[in-house]
Amino acid sequence: AVVLGGSVVFGEAAYGIAEKNGFNPADEHKKKHGKSSSSKTNNDESLITKARDVFTRVPTLWALFCEILACQGLSTVLNVLTVTKVSEVISDDTERAGWMGNFFATINVLSCVFQFGILPATSKYTEPSMLWKGMPMLMLVMTCFVSVPKLSGGTNGDP
Repeated sequence: AVVLGGSVVFGEAAYGIAEKNGFNPADEHKKKHGKSSSSKTNNDESLITKARDVFTRVPTLWALFCEILACQGLSTVLNVLTVTKVSEVISDDTERAGWMGNFFATINVLSCVFQFGILPATSKYTEPSMLWKGMPMLMLVMTCFVSVPKLSGGTNGDP
């Protein structure tokens, strides 16, 4: 209840600051919903056009968008491959659930160490753009490692 109350207080403060500086989100909301349904199609088309124009004008945004799509796709493939291989090796559901819980806990700890330990230390010596380029490459390498049976050590479902 305290967190919800704090959220309401901060939300109202944010709206107050926005209105004081000449921007009222409620007015924008009223303008959008005051239009007819035929203008909605034009608004959707103009949104696509605006997005295309922004991506054309700022190529970095397009690169970040593609990187996000690639990372999400690779994460999904890697997750599916991992779950499939583990289900082939560990047939007992209870044992597999325990193993997967420990596995994802380890992933979270390693991610924390990577984000708050290794990356800040590395960023002192390396340009951030090199790190941003390296992270998707690391995911691609790990996905290839799990995908190819000879590289991951197993053949025909053997660990």
